[in-house]
Amino acid sequence: MMPTQQHSPPSAGKTCRRHPWQRAAAWLLSLLVSALVANDLPAREIKLRDEPVVVLARSMASADELARWDFADTLLDALVETYQDELATALDEDIITPARKAKLARWQAATALLMEELVDARLLLSAGAPFDIQVDATDQVLLFVDGRAVAFSAPRPEKEQLMAGRLVRDYCARNDCAVLTQQTGPGLNPVRSSPPAGSWSLRQGQKPRFEIDRVLHCPFDDLGEREQKVAACTQAAADIDDLLQAAVTAERRGFRVDWTRLAEKRRATGMEVVIPFVDSDRFVRLGLRLITRLDEASWSELVRALGQNRDSEKHFPVVINGSSLIAATRR
Repeated sequence: MMPTQQHSPPSAGKTCRRHPWQRAAAWLLSLLVSALVANDLPAREIKLRDEPVVVLARSMASADELARWDFADTLLDALVETYQDELATALDEDIITPARKAKLARWQAATALLMEELVDARLLLSAGAPFDIQVDATDQVLLFVDGRAVAFSAPRPEKEQLMAGRLVRDYCARNDCAVLTQQTGPGLNPVRSSPPAGSWSLRQGQKPRFEIDRVLHCPFDDLGEREQKVAACTQAAADIDDLLQAAVTAERRGFRVDWTRLAEKRRATGMEVVIPFVDSDRFVRLGLRLITRLDEASWSELVRALGQNRDSEKHFPVVINGSSLIAATRR
């Protein structure tokens, strides 16, 4: 860790010689330096539940000055340590090809410039320079020190997670972080106080069906193994509720679920499904315990019905064939 009490203020002349284009370049450098070591374009995934570091950054708008300063200082400290580790790791890397060697050299040069900007920012912050903490529309945390922007971004996703975790841990060890317990939103294993209520409907000339009012009806061939059928229908209803909650949350952020694409092409890994948005290459991953295992026809029919409900703002129950539902539980 780099203790701030050992820093001395930078000279006024050094600060004045900085030009606006240099400040903008520093911001772009901090955003793009990781691209020099990546082979793919940046991920277009969005998060429906804010990461803790984003929640804390947003909360700084109403925090007192000491807490804001501590967050900014801890953020810079986490960035400096992360890039120092990356530089040390790069020095130990076995260079295989000339192209890889050249790419690494470019990254090292860019990172060295970024490190200089980060150290300067910490010196200015310690000297009492004005600063601001912001979160942009893509949930990128930005720190502005004396007008210079620093993006809270690491060279690799796994490093960024570790860096964010370190920032949250160190800051919350000294400050009240109750705001982190106030988040709500769909997740892989949502916690509910009670499962959605349902009941059996038995009508002459119709299959017995388990009905969860205004959400889901599950018709079955018979009443055998009732507990298994109730459990399957109840879990499917919970999944549907999570999917609809995700759609509502996404709409609040300016994204509409592309129900047609979701119905036609299911991209699922285990319990997670990729949810696409209309007129966008952005997407979100959502954990759904059962309905992602439905056969293609049942999945498509269900998603189209949910899309029609959302588009028409009606709330009629959707139907999943009981045999398909039980088969999904066995996959």
